[in-house]
Amino acid sequence: MVLTIVPFIDPAAARLHLPGLAMQLTLISGLLILERFYGRIYKPYLAGLAVWIFITGLLAFLLFFNLQVMDKLWHLFFSR
Repeated sequence: MVLTIVPFIDPAAARLHLPGLAMQLTLISGLLILERFYGRIYKPYLAGLAVWIFITGLLAFLLFFNLQVMDKLWHLFFSR
């Protein structure tokens, strides 16, 4: 439930000139450690962290190494 705020942190971080990606990773890791020490349910945080790392890695791969696929996806969604 707390992780639903993670996507909405980037606009606030941009206004403060903070790196949004690092802030999201810090928030997820901090919540994971906090829940682990308090003995609460922390496995959803592990799943969220794994999905976040996978999606961020996939986007980084597409943006930096496979520009043709990213260009095709861009034209698929945003060209007329």
